[in-house]
Amino acid sequence: MDARMYDHYVAVDWSIKNMAIARMTAKSNKITVVEAKSDVGELQAYLTHLRGTKILAIEETTTSQWLYTELTDYVDRIVVCDPHRNKLLNEGPKTDKIDASKLVQLLKANLLKEVYHSQDRFLHLKRSSRNWCGTILKSDARRVCPALVSSARLRSFPGSSRLIVLPIRVTS
Repeated sequence: MDARMYDHYVAVDWSIKNMAIARMTAKSNKITVVEAKSDVGELQAYLTHLRGTKILAIEETTTSQWLYTELTDYVDRIVVCDPHRNKLLNEGPKTDKIDASKLVQLLKANLLKEVYHSQDRFLHLKRSSRNWCGTILKSDARRVCPALVSSARLRSFPGSSRLIVLPIRVTS
């Protein structure tokens, strides 16, 4: 991690239902912790309102790559850390607020063991294809699945009347 000074040090402890956001400034050692429902839009708005340079720390979890790509444009630097290599995180009581405040202290002291996460060059393609899959494929599944079944019936495949039950769930 670089030794650059940032105006805001922010740490997020993200879970499925809620998130804890801890913040310290360069001039003060006071920790401000906010708890809210897990919403990336709300976190982006929080980071947007902070003026100056910002560094963000999150723990390596199943959602860390997603958070990394969603929050890259809102901070100057993101540090994804290995929670197993940061001993201070393992000691004492475990709540989201306590974890986030310990994480922000380690971030400001430059004591986090960082895990590599790449800047995803194909993020735009992933988002576009996810949107395409959500809209186009649903209508295609409505059109293609009955066509496959009728095609099988025309070719007289044995058991074509009870042929393929495709595991595609189409919701409107």
